[in-house]
Amino acid sequence: MNKIELNPWKILSKKEVYETPWIKVTHHNVTNSSGYNGVYGTVHFKN
Repeated sequence: MNKIELNPWKILSKKEVYETPWIKVTHHNVTNSSGYNGVYGTVHFKN
């Protein structure tokens, strides 16, 4: 039997903060699994 795991992180908002023809950087305002707010950044490579 497969157990479905729920993601305890909640995304409150997200904003693209930088973009070039090669990369895109996004900041996510989140509440993490401990209940604290913070910023989680992602980098997307466009190759």
